[in-house]
Amino acid sequence: MEYHFERKRSDFWITVHENDGAYNISTKTGYVGIINYFFPILEKRSPTKWKESKKYEGMSTLWLPQDHYDQDVIAKFLDWCEHVTNDVLWLGLNTNDLKMLTAAVVALFLAVPYWKSRYFSKGGKAHA
Repeated sequence: MEYHFERKRSDFWITVHENDGAYNISTKTGYVGIINYFFPILEKRSPTKWKESKKYEGMSTLWLPQDHYDQDVIAKFLDWCEHVTNDVLWLGLNTNDLKMLTAAVVALFLAVPYWKSRYFSKGGKAHA
């Protein structure tokens, strides 16, 4: 079975092939980092990790053999692919904006614990 996610006038695309219980995920090399950010478990469970294609310039693939993945994670990944291509890219964001939005979300999540400890802690810090 093949799942293909892309939006016209965007260079963002993902193809997922399922064959005999194994999955092969392909995308543009520039988007591997975004996928790894949201689904790091995919690369961790792959024995080959992401590999850049020797045949197609700018394309990378990830192989997940049978029994190396959780079907719930695959289902969430496919839903995420659908959401990104139909909702996020539909908003008119180009792929560079998507990268910038991802960086902003990461920065926000890294800043929240600092802000929480600095501005919302009870009693403050003790000084020696």
